Amino acid sequence: MESEDGPLLQELFDDLADFRTAFGEPGRADAVSTFLAVPEGRDHTAKLLLGIWRNQGLAGALDCIMGYPTSAEWTVGLLVVAERHRTSGIATSVLTWLAHTAAERGAVRLRAVLREGNTPGLDFVASRGFAPEIGSSRVPGHLVLTRPLTPTAAPGVAAAPAPVALVDVDEIVLDELVTVATTDAPANDVTPPLTEGDSWSQTRVAWLRDLHRDCRAGLAGPRGEATWALVAGTRVIGSVRLKRTESDGVLETGIWLARSARGRGLGTAAAAAVVQLATALGATAVRADTTSTNGPALALLERTGFRISTTDSPGAVRALVRTGPARSS
Repeated sequence: MESEDGPLLQELFDDLADFRTAFGEPGRADAVSTFLAVPEGRDHTAKLLLGIWRNQGLAGALDCIMGYPTSAEWTVGLLVVAERHRTSGIATSVLTWLAHTAAERGAVRLRAVLREGNTPGLDFVASRGFAPEIGSSRVPGHLVLTRPLTPTAAPGVAAAPAPVALVDVDEIVLDELVTVATTDAPANDVTPPLTEGDSWSQTRVAWLRDLHRDCRAGLAGPRGEATWALVAGTRVIGSVRLKRTESDGVLETGIWLARSARGRGLGTAAAAAVVQLATALGATAVRADTTSTNGPALALLERTGFRISTTDSPGAVRALVRTGPARSS
């Protein structure tokens, strides 16, 4: 954020009904204080003050001191989101980005400093892996919570390909998944063409949330379908699903990836992971339906061992990989 964003930050603070709970008594110079505040012994080169922008407006802000109190720690002093955006998963996405960025720069731990009475904030960071710091120096009226970071490769050393994990989609993960989808993926890659064009709409977002909630019952549930978020390192990068078909032992799969995760082999790793999972679940084959014009999807499926065949529908193709002997009817 730049100094000219100060009035917008002050307006964001003024609109918070829970400002007193989170930060104490409000004042007209809270934004100015946020821009100026740095801990003793540090200067503004250590300060990371970011605005979170949505629809050309300020939706939130992050204030973090890098390399404090030790060179291997980053400390978050403020993470605020406007009330109208609090169900969109913004705060989770920002923390995920911050953890990844801090780890890339050699940090091994994130710290968060919150007021003792800020129960919603304390519950939020606790649900994101933070725990009370043991033996920390006391900050009057505040609690310090920490979260360890996954180390990355040292500078000058090639990093190994990021593993792709399949993670259950609870409400916390769902918030992050929706944020990734709506900011980093074409709508038609993620949802059916529910509304005109390839833009995100409330209808599409509602469909996406309902899908993952309805699929929590798993393959044995009413939908006969299960979904997982794809996570590479600390980042949600897309999702994958498995669904029962009319053929005994055959599961249908579908996958989407964020734009920023493409071209790095993560799609192939995700496809291989879901085939492995389907095998563990007892499937004898996994199928994927796409179109003859979807070159990237076809290439990914072929790399994962799928065999491509045409169908009776014009332009439609079916990919199949065997994971075991076919079941007799």
